[in-house]
Amino acid sequence: MKIFRRIISFCIIVFLLLSTIIPMNTSAISERSINVPYEYKCVPGTEAWNKCSTHDERCRMNDISDSDLELLTTNALVRTIANYPFLLDLLTGASYTVAYDACKDVWNFLRILEKRDDAFLELYNVLLDPKSEFTLTQVKCLTIIMTHGHFIMDDYQLKLKDRYIKNMKSFTELQNRSLVYPTTPSGNDVTHWWCRYDQLDLTPGEIQTYKDEIKTIYGIFPIQPASRKYNCHSYAWHSTDYTNNKWWIDYPDDYLDDPYYSFNNGAIQSGNKVVYRTSISSSTYLHSGIVNGVGSGSGSTPNITITSKWGECGLYVHNIYNCPEYYGRHCDFYYH
Repeated sequence: MKIFRRIISFCIIVFLLLSTIIPMNTSAISERSINVPYEYKCVPGTEAWNKCSTHDERCRMNDISDSDLELLTTNALVRTIANYPFLLDLLTGASYTVAYDACKDVWNFLRILEKRDDAFLELYNVLLDPKSEFTLTQVKCLTIIMTHGHFIMDDYQLKLKDRYIKNMKSFTELQNRSLVYPTTPSGNDVTHWWCRYDQLDLTPGEIQTYKDEIKTIYGIFPIQPASRKYNCHSYAWHSTDYTNNKWWIDYPDDYLDDPYYSFNNGAIQSGNKVVYRTSISSSTYLHSGIVNGVGSGSGSTPNITITSKWGECGLYVHNIYNCPEYYGRHCDFYYH
């Protein structure tokens, strides 16, 4: 709890500093009629939640129409986003950028938020408000939205955001300058700027929080705890040695292009590598895993189990579609 309070205090200090340099533009803020957040119909512990047999059903029950979202003030919209039962999914991606952009394709409230000219300032105000009483996950996810959203911002805010991103890239390049980067099985380099090595890991409190929240939402326990050291693509393609694997790899494309692997046009086999994307036409692979087992049956919930690392959350064995919705439901399989 002390660590959590320190994190919150740090966030507040950062936001207070920002408040001295970010000008308010109240004239551009549109008036909305509803200033209370939306109440979700299907949340853990409710009858509606328990009646659903799949994760996707629960997602559909919590859909909000664009017209209803447009009635919310931006403050209420931000709080609606903060209360979304599956907000944790932002932490399960191959990178925050990949996760945010993919979630935006699925979550209409992010698309609507980006159209508001007061979105950045309301995110700041909501995070700063001591009455918010947000969990660690909510704070982290709203911060991801604030730093990765494509918001309507004035020139100074754009420069500030650009400088922040450049500073982070410079630090990563300096840290990784002398490293031996991952290669594919055929010896081809994995694109360097997709790779990060030995990142600062999670606190025990964060690890326990992720474990509890994934259990609540997806009904599964990690076989290895949450970690920022490696992610899904790194585990599936670079090394399954979770104890010593310290590479975070944003995209699996270099492995998919390696002649060592072949696309599986036949029966899915245990040990196959799997990549997820939103459609057959999409060229962005949002998640990777390894087929753990193949049973009988088909349809919307085929009896295929996958072992995969969920972003900075834990390593899980799960049904192929019992995972974050934004990963997509179009899967390709590879073998050697």
